[in-house]
Amino acid sequence: MQKLLTELCFNPGPIDGSWGNKTEMAFKEFYKPYGKYDGTFDDFELRLLNGIYSGATKKKKCEISRFSYDADVSKKFLQNSLRKKLDQRKTINPFLAWNFSKPMKKYGLAWTGDVGRSSSTITLNEVYWNYHYVGKSFSHYHGIDKYLTNRNWDHAKEYGKTLATRILDPNYQSFIVEVMTSKVATSKSNGVMLDWWHNYHQSSSGYSKQQVGKARESIAKKLRDALGPHGIILGNVSWVKDKKTIKYINGVFLELSKIPHNKSSHRLYNSKELRDMEQLIIYYEKNLQYPKLIALEGWRKTTANTVQDRNSSENRKMAKLLTAMSVVIPTNGYILYADNNNDTPNGDHNHNYYDFYSFDIGEPVGDYEKLANGVGIKKHQKGFIAYNRNSRPHILNLDSDVNLVIEGTSGLFCKKKNSGYDCLPSD
Repeated sequence: MQKLLTELCFNPGPIDGSWGNKTEMAFKEFYKPYGKYDGTFDDFELRLLNGIYSGATKKKKCEISRFSYDADVSKKFLQNSLRKKLDQRKTINPFLAWNFSKPMKKYGLAWTGDVGRSSSTITLNEVYWNYHYVGKSFSHYHGIDKYLTNRNWDHAKEYGKTLATRILDPNYQSFIVEVMTSKVATSKSNGVMLDWWHNYHQSSSGYSKQQVGKARESIAKKLRDALGPHGIILGNVSWVKDKKTIKYINGVFLELSKIPHNKSSHRLYNSKELRDMEQLIIYYEKNLQYPKLIALEGWRKTTANTVQDRNSSENRKMAKLLTAMSVVIPTNGYILYADNNNDTPNGDHNHNYYDFYSFDIGEPVGDYEKLANGVGIKKHQKGFIAYNRNSRPHILNLDSDVNLVIEGTSGLFCKKKNSGYDCLPSD
């Protein structure tokens, strides 16, 4: 080990076979890109060190790519990194969709095209699998030109011209999976986020829905084989129950837009949308692969583009309802209550980081309990969270001495106290 560290330009001191402070400091410095060293040097650490050494040319031992080791070690890293980050989950777990002007460390899950490494946040690289931004360096993956069609994918004007890619070509599928795995490796992220991950989008003007579904299934299978079971494949499924790739993906982004887009921002979700939302979360909790990451993004009611409007009584109440649903139903749920995409032409997914996100009652001590149609609860170490998507209030009988009311279309967040519970207001 000391010899390999020396060859790689980390200074472990004399090569004497003795583990001292200098050797430990050198190994910790080497290990930084791969996580926090737990103090135990075993087979995994040795394989990692050997893999890095073997992947470096003689002239570039000190300028090596930190992820140029074998696939087995890469998969082990993904497993260890994911486990550590899941262990740091809070009672309520906000996520960050692209909007990286905000501090990533406040969020449990985050993605963008060029995501950075984090010791606490699950990070994902977005890769453009079905279209290409013309003239944009961030979407120009080396070698992609031969896989571009001349079909205009007809994206929103704010994004510029986009061309559909040859998603049916097996060579393209292998190419884009290689792009994805390379991005995960070089950024030390936890996996990939795939936007428009369903059969109902603009590229269907060139391909049938069946062809899009077949291409997605092939890409998902190849990507799962490459990343192993613990690399995250998270798809933006919107309102769709994706059955084509459910056996390969382990995360979904529920970007829950309202119809029609040009008028919907001026209202809250209606009762049908809330019911569909609940069923969607239940479906993915049942069918996703481990660790079942479910990122629920609701869109607010907009009367003005201000922080005060995002924090109105109506919006706070809806935000609490969706937050409660994100906690109660999934094993690993995440929440974002955001502006509507059509609120401004200058970027999407802006939002308040609400004060009640800090509500802490420890870890769950049970699973989702259905109390009635549209009503659910999850108990935690220091209290409970419940939701009621119905318009009528629901009486919650916790025991013979405590009766609480979950207001209509609201979430209930309660901490235990000496006698009874201390609960947040509904808005």
